[in-house]
Amino acid sequence: MHGDEEMQATSQPSLPRRGFTSFELVLTLALIGLILALGVTRVDSSTWRLDTAGQDVVQHVRAARALAVLRQHDVVVIFDVGASAIVVHEDANSDGAIDAGERVRRQPLEGNVHFTRSAAPHFAGFAAGPVTFRSSSVTFRRNGSASEEGAVYLSRRGIEKARVVVIRRATGYAEMFRYNGSGWLSD
Repeated sequence: MHGDEEMQATSQPSLPRRGFTSFELVLTLALIGLILALGVTRVDSSTWRLDTAGQDVVQHVRAARALAVLRQHDVVVIFDVGASAIVVHEDANSDGAIDAGERVRRQPLEGNVHFTRSAAPHFAGFAAGPVTFRSSSVTFRRNGSASEEGAVYLSRRGIEKARVVVIRRATGYAEMFRYNGSGWLSD
């Protein structure tokens, strides 16, 4: 009987191999690294930063407009060109001045983006400076309209790409356009 037991032990199929060899692991990691390296070179961080800053401006302007309608008083958005920041002033008494007790929020532009037109041409007749509003601010009224129509240009120093946020007077609607080096495109 001893021989039969020996025969059964050797005739059992071997278990499948588990895990990976170190060579397979290194090869897989090398391929992943190569794919990532090729993908990263195609990412243009300056475009991404400009788009993000432009969308931030659009969102702050739209939120200010909505706040003016909700609270039924003026909300002033100031474009601080020197500090590259947006200032939102909830003008509770609608007198145009920052008074004690009125909420004021300041949000700097991120990603080394500034209020500047750079090398981009003027957009649709908005010619003056990086901010075309008088006194570099726009006031949203309780009905959602803006005090005036204007534009705000955004760019990073040393690149020819730019963004412009246009605010319509009658509706207070804000919309972003991008300059790709040859023309302005709707976003």
